[in-house]
Amino acid sequence: MPEGPFGSGFNPLEELVRGLAGGLEQAFGGLFDETEQDDRGPRREGRRPDDPAEAGRAEPGRPRARPTPKLNRYGRDLTAAARAGLLDPVIGRDDEVAQVLEVLARRSKNNPVLLG
Repeated sequence: MPEGPFGSGFNPLEELVRGLAGGLEQAFGGLFDETEQDDRGPRREGRRPDDPAEAGRAEPGRPRARPTPKLNRYGRDLTAAARAGLLDPVIGRDDEVAQVLEVLARRSKNNPVLLG
């Protein structure tokens, strides 16, 4: 086994991390060096408000609505149904509602699945 720089043997985990880091540097290393961006964010030189590239952008803070044909076909818009008063009230499911709210309040893995 070849000797390392500190007199130790080959460390496969260290080599794996070095290889991954080197691959990322090769793939993305020069990406931000070439863009000439400053602290104020991306430059908008040459763009006008009536530019077709800007057309269709959502206002800040609101996501742009995209067409969802498969979701519309196979799913049900519960928000629209609740606004229209088409949903039955939730009675006797306090524990389940509390669990769903607890899951939604998490910082990660906040995607509950409701069955039944």
